[in-house]
Amino acid sequence: MTRADTVLVAIDDTEASERAVNAAARDLAGHPDRHVLLFHVLPTLPTELLEFGGRADDAEEIAGLEQLRERRRAWMQEERRKARPIVDRMKGVLRDAGVSDEQIETAADAPNPECTIAQEILRAARDRSITKIFVGHESFPWHRELFHRHVGEDLAHRAEAESVSIVGTSYVF
Repeated sequence: MTRADTVLVAIDDTEASERAVNAAARDLAGHPDRHVLLFHVLPTLPTELLEFGGRADDAEEIAGLEQLRERRRAWMQEERRKARPIVDRMKGVLRDAGVSDEQIETAADAPNPECTIAQEILRAARDRSITKIFVGHESFPWHRELFHRHVGEDLAHRAEAESVSIVGTSYVF
């Protein structure tokens, strides 16, 4: 699968994501050679899994770091397990729209704690040479709209410097 023929759909457990998946399915209709990546950003690592306090003894330091790595792996595995129903539901939406399993790829990544969700979505697209991203859009209450940017708006703002098209469910950037 070449990435020029792949679109990325950022998903979570909202109706807006389902609308984005449906929009991507319409985009893929009649193109069995094109593919879709359902991309879910996992929650940020809990603070207790970000760093290890260290030990004076080298052997204890190595053992502590390995325990931290194992706890991170276990946490990631559990978060991916929790995300599975969301991913499966969105795959079902694609299948119902006529997209075959061979056209669908999935990924669930944990974000870098220093990055926004939009940056993680763009990184995933960039790493895979994907140039079209679908994202859902839900309205915030008016007071939240004043201080928070939607992921789609953040993506559009950040994608200006990249060769990426952002397709929202109520707008195209």
